[in-house]
This record gives sequence, structure tokens and C-alpha cells, in this order.
Amino acid sequence: MSLSGFVILIPLDDSESQVAHVLFELKSMKDVGLIAIPQGGKNADPTQSADEYIDYFWVGLAPIRQKKWSILGEFEVPDVTYYTRCILGGWVCEKDKEIRPARENDYKDIPRFQPHPRIAAEARLKKLHNKAKQAGTR
Repeated sequence: MSLSGFVILIPLDDSESQVAHVLFELKSMKDVGLIAIPQGGKNADPTQSADEYIDYFWVGLAPIRQKKWSILGEFEVPDVTYYTRCILGGWVCEKDKEIRPARENDYKDIPRFQPHPRIAAEARLKKLHNKAKQAGTR
């Protein structure tokens, strides 16, 4: 079962958690997918597709299957081509496809494919969450 299109809840500590959208699950790598944090913080409707995301990154999706991260519902997945563009093994990739060899200037503009394990993903989200709290957007 693909996890693309699921809304998930990622615990950050005992009292706080973060809603995320699973935008895309790779077919070429087991349990690796792209998650995105919808704009709007606690006021956002988590099951609605977002026009903008405040952050997105590749993660291991095993915590969802292991029930460490909860599934809240589903949302309509937007065109994710932009979000999935990355450099992997010297190639510019989109979704599960190699598009072309990466050029020197691509390394400045296109993120490298670096999936975050669960602990690193939760730490990144905690920083984002704390930054939003300090800015008063949570």
C-alpha cells in the first residue's frame, strides 16, 4: 500500500506533535518518501491540500508502518514534480525518474537526496515547530 496522500501526525515530545502530508513514496527505494509541512500551523485543515508548504524533505516511512507516527486521514495530492526534484547519484531526478546528469549549477539550486531517519526528521520538525512558536505563528 502506498502512503502517498496520507496525513500523518509526528510526535515531537510528550505534549507536542506536527501534522505532515506524505506527498510521494518512492517505488525504487523501500519505505522512503517525501513529507511536507502544510502552512498554517494549528489553524490549517490537515486534510486539505496546501497551496504552499513551509518545509518538505525525504524521510524513511517505516515509522508510519510501525505506528510510531499516526495516520490522521487523507488529502488530495497536488502535482509533486517540483517537490520531488533532487540530485541523486549525480543525476537530476523527479519522482522515480532520472531526468538528466546534474550540471555544476544544479548543485546550488536543487537539493540533494538525503532521506532523514526518524530521529533526525523529528529533530528537524521540533526546530521548525520551536521557530514558529517564537515567531508567534503557532
